[in-house]
This record gives sequence, C-alpha cells and structure tokens, in this order.
Amino acid sequence: MSHATRLLKADPSQKRFAQELLLAFGLIGVIVLTRFLLVEWPNFKPVAAIALFSGFWFRNQCLPWVAIVVGMLVTDSVFGSYSWPIAIAVYLGLLTPLWFGKLLVRVPRRQLTKFAGCWLGSVFGGSIVFFFLTNLSVWKFSGMYTQTTTGLTECLVVAIPFFRSTLAGDFIFASLIFGGYFMAMAWMLRTDRQVLLN
Repeated sequence: MSHATRLLKADPSQKRFAQELLLAFGLIGVIVLTRFLLVEWPNFKPVAAIALFSGFWFRNQCLPWVAIVVGMLVTDSVFGSYSWPIAIAVYLGLLTPLWFGKLLVRVPRRQLTKFAGCWLGSVFGGSIVFFFLTNLSVWKFSGMYTQTTTGLTECLVVAIPFFRSTLAGDFIFASLIFGGYFMAMAWMLRTDRQVLLN
C-alpha cells in the first residue's frame, strides 16, 4: 500500500495534521520568498497576515509558531538581525496576530457583518501591537533616543511612515489570504453539491 493510499485511509485527525504540516512548510517558503522579493519595501510584508490566518486555520498549537519563527530566522540570518531585545519585540509583534486569529475562529462566519468587523479589528490590532512593541523597544534599547517622554514621542513620530507601510501590507495580504481561502471553500462546496447531484 502506497503512502498516499495509507494517508487517504488515515483517520481525520491524522489527515488534518498532515495538511497542517504541509501548509507549515509552505508558509516558511512564502515568508522567506516574500521577504527577499520585498526587501526594498520596509514593513510591507505578509508575515503578520500569515500569522492571523494561521491562528484562524491551524488546530495544532505549535506548527504556526514554528513556521513563522523559522521563516523569520532564515531570512534574518541572511539580512542580519538587530540587537536581541529589539529582535524579541519584532518576533512578538509578528506572532501576536496568531492570538487574534484564535479569537476570530469563535466568530460565526454566517454573521458576515460581525465577522468582517472582527477581522478588520484583528488586522488593525496586530498592526498597532507591532508598532508599539517594536518602537518602544527601539526607544529603550537602540541608544538613538533620550530616555524621556520627548525621546519616546520623537521615536513614535519618526516611525509613522513605517506604520503606514505595515498597515497597508497587513490589510492587503490579509485580504488576499482570507479572500482566497473563502473563495476556495465556496468552490469546494459548489463542487460537492454538484457531485451529490450527480
């Protein structure tokens, strides 16, 4: 019996884990590829959008965390990273949408207006958390700003253009990912109905 045949006959939980493992490897590839392709576009990356969708779709608690961290570590090993306190803030900021995605699962998808509102809030919330976590870390640990309210204000103001780029990337990539997912689900449902009718 071939591996593919055994997989088809496996119980649903095993098949689901195989799907999630395959997607996790795919996500690592997407993160690495897009960070290289969009290197000239600071903060305009799909990592936070991928994290949001991963929290929404994955049942396994570890795989999405591992996929995102590995994807980031691979590219940071090439680009060069930052001081470890700032790196921790960046990674935490990019992983936060996983938690928003877990909350999004609880929203009934049939209540389209409510789901859309929660989705928008999740995307915007992830961008806000990333902005404050990373810039508080830069203010505190980079040595570029005085450790005063004035220094913090200056740091946040300077970072506003980067926030616009972050927000645009998060909304665009999250729209593409979730839109593609729901379109695929609708297509599969239509196909199943047609099969049943036949």
